[in-house]
Amino acid sequence: MLWSDAVVLQFPMWWFSAPAIMKGWIDRVFTAGFGYGPAVPPPYGEGALAGRRTRRLDGLFTDEPVPFRTLVGGDYDHDMRLPPGVEEAGASGLDLHVRPRG
Repeated sequence: MLWSDAVVLQFPMWWFSAPAIMKGWIDRVFTAGFGYGPAVPPPYGEGALAGRRTRRLDGLFTDEPVPFRTLVGGDYDHDMRLPPGVEEAGASGLDLHVRPRG
């Protein structure tokens, strides 16, 4: 990740969040001193990845009917989609860009 110009996190949504394997990868990669600062409490935005660009591509689309969609007034709102455990990437100092649907 240190050699990259950009980091793209692309994964299917699983119950409004990232799949377990993605969450595990985030836990193993975004560690103290690398993903965020080494102090306690951590100085967010000061890790080795600070200032790097990242993109998150949401995969919350389906052709099949979802029974509880009508309870929220139709399709899912963008705000209901949770960030994938990177704490909106702000904790690591990554410059997060989310492409809006449409």
